[in-house]
Amino acid sequence: MSGLPQGAGAGQPLPGRPGHGPFNRSVKWSKLWVVGFGVVAVVLLVSVFFRVPFMVWSLATLVLFGTMEGVGVAKVSDKCPPLTDIIREYIPRWLAFALIYFMVGMAGGTWFKLVDRWGLALLTGLLGWLTAHFEVTFNAPAVEQENVKYSWWAGKLGAHKLRDSLVERQQRRWLDEQRRLASSAVVERRPA
Repeated sequence: MSGLPQGAGAGQPLPGRPGHGPFNRSVKWSKLWVVGFGVVAVVLLVSVFFRVPFMVWSLATLVLFGTMEGVGVAKVSDKCPPLTDIIREYIPRWLAFALIYFMVGMAGGTWFKLVDRWGLALLTGLLGWLTAHFEVTFNAPAVEQENVKYSWWAGKLGAHKLRDSLVERQQRRWLDEQRRLASSAVVERRPA
């Protein structure tokens, strides 16, 4: 494990940093789950480049991706997170947004049989990068506003269990972030 601080390994916290990041998580994820989810996602995404028909792709996505995402969202096990958490953990925000938007553009261009599907993909990829770039500026107040909306809709739709799960997850993330910030402030104040 060269390049990591001494004493750090997969699933072990880095010195002075609470559990966040691939080597700092408080719960060790299943490697098989993470790799499996990565393989499923890559296969589904690459299949778009080969012009797999929409219905075939949709069914494969429903069965492969839908099952895994359902297990992750339902919190069957803390070792099996949803893809969103895996992406958040390993891929920088700007890259994740750019790739997601790029792939949406490529898929749209492919299935609508556009002549310049690559141009559309590049344009939407740029939009994804711009979204990530500006989104961080507006992030803090937006998180609270969006959670209020999600909670309201969950209550209206009778999804109280889902709402409670989302609220609990957001509270955990907020507490983890506060601990990380407090820990980094303590580390910065220490004399050298």
